[in-house]
Amino acid sequence: MNIPAQLVQELSILGWSIARLTLISHFIIAVIQCRTVNLKTLANVFDTDAKVNSNYKRLQRFFRSFDLDQDSVYLFCY
Repeated sequence: MNIPAQLVQELSILGWSIARLTLISHFIIAVIQCRTVNLKTLANVFDTDAKVNSNYKRLQRFFRSFDLDQDSVYLFCY
């Protein structure tokens, strides 16, 4: 099992769709690798077959429309 798949499995406690879990897994790994939250920079290091611009737009859509509630964070952390 590769690292994103392991992370997706751990994050599945949040009850999100597999697409959201996969994206947030790639995002977390990219933030650790790049040590930045700049979406353009992060899109460059996503380990996917998609183009960099597609990854960037995907990140924009995710953060534009998704609200991370405190209960979800609590479930994952504790």
